[in-house]
Amino acid sequence: MPKFFIFHVQRMRPHEHQSSIQARRHRSSPGSLPFPSSLHKTSRVVVNICNYFKMRYSCRCRGCGWLRVAGCVVGFVTSLLLPVAALVGQQRTGVDGRFRMNVPINSWTTVERACLVGLPNNLVVDAMPTVDARGVQNMVVTGPSSRLCQWLADRVQSHNDQRGAWQKALLKEKSKYGWWRLWTRLALWQKEFPSPRIIATVTYFDFTDGDANPLATPWFSAIFTYELPPPADSFGVFDHLEGSFASFPGAAPKEVTLLLNPSSTFNMVLPEDRPNEPPDVSDVFNFLGYSSEQKEQTRAYFHIKFNDIGSTPVTFNLKLADFWSYGGDCIIKGNFLVTWSEYRTPCSLVHEVTNSMVTAYLADKVEAVKFIARGIDFFSNIVPGIEAVVDKPHLIGPDGKPVLDWSNKWVKLGFLSDPLLKKKFSRAKNFLSHIRAQMAIGLSEGILNPEKVF
Repeated sequence: MPKFFIFHVQRMRPHEHQSSIQARRHRSSPGSLPFPSSLHKTSRVVVNICNYFKMRYSCRCRGCGWLRVAGCVVGFVTSLLLPVAALVGQQRTGVDGRFRMNVPINSWTTVERACLVGLPNNLVVDAMPTVDARGVQNMVVTGPSSRLCQWLADRVQSHNDQRGAWQKALLKEKSKYGWWRLWTRLALWQKEFPSPRIIATVTYFDFTDGDANPLATPWFSAIFTYELPPPADSFGVFDHLEGSFASFPGAAPKEVTLLLNPSSTFNMVLPEDRPNEPPDVSDVFNFLGYSSEQKEQTRAYFHIKFNDIGSTPVTFNLKLADFWSYGGDCIIKGNFLVTWSEYRTPCSLVHEVTNSMVTAYLADKVEAVKFIARGIDFFSNIVPGIEAVVDKPHLIGPDGKPVLDWSNKWVKLGFLSDPLLKKKFSRAKNFLSHIRAQMAIGLSEGILNPEKVF
């Protein structure tokens, strides 16, 4: 009987509170993690996996400690405790489609029978159904889907084992052409053994669970396929390898569920929000554009390999209040790091226009910016990302001109999955929205009832 390691998603009790600062300092120290008693049996697995990540990965983004996505991911997730999670594996508010993405060869690995795929270490899970989005959701990380890594390795090995047969087929093909077919023979002489290719067809992804909660667990589902080289290069040698990952031989292709770029902070237990608890003052000032760090020193760089998403519409309708400067970087909703080719960040321009009282009041009420995705990648970069173009402006100012005119500008959205970051964003945004609403009420009362003011 195979053993299955299960992690839980649940709220913590108030007495289990641990400060985020202390948790950040100890994120790479498995011995200091607050493992629940029900998961003590997996502690050896956690330590082994953490040691693996310490040896293999070191991702540095200047000034962005929260962007170190290749830390002890699986070890922490194996004993995961989250206050809130999206209903992983249940398609509700995300995006359906068929998005083809290249999976870099040998970018997958098995650690204590848990399977990670792609450079962002996307974790393969078998999610157990639940109807309570704020309760406990069990996920198996060493279940049937975790065999994906072994299947990928076997396909690549089988492909490479065909080198001898391919060379014989190439010689046979050359013999068909005489010396008078010089150019054809030359083209055949220049051919090299084709590299294996793995394609992931992403059928569904959900970043935010429809913004139902600020701490949603981002996930996606995909079908993994070994793709044959072009016939002119393969000579039929690889035809028997064609196929997709399935639960068992002969079955239909299996849609595998993966957690997208699980953060190394997912092991942290986050406290319940106390009523009327104010956010950090620095987070509110960041919303207003007063960042404590220089953006040219902290802005993280990442590269998105373009994967054409075809005709499937993927849009992001954003409000001005969704833009947040954090540590000098421009963040959207605590979910994305946004960059573009210009020196000033989009957040600095948003902060500039929200100096107006009217615009500030509308910041969290009216959609002002629309991004249309043109490329998307979940596997080829340490930071999974989206490449998008800005649509025509939506919000018109009192002077009849667009508040922000970024039409046809290209932006890159790097995906972030730190629940602490999302929590800080949500609290600061709600606090500032309340303050702006009270200021607007006071201003309107002063206009309508000046005798109360003077």
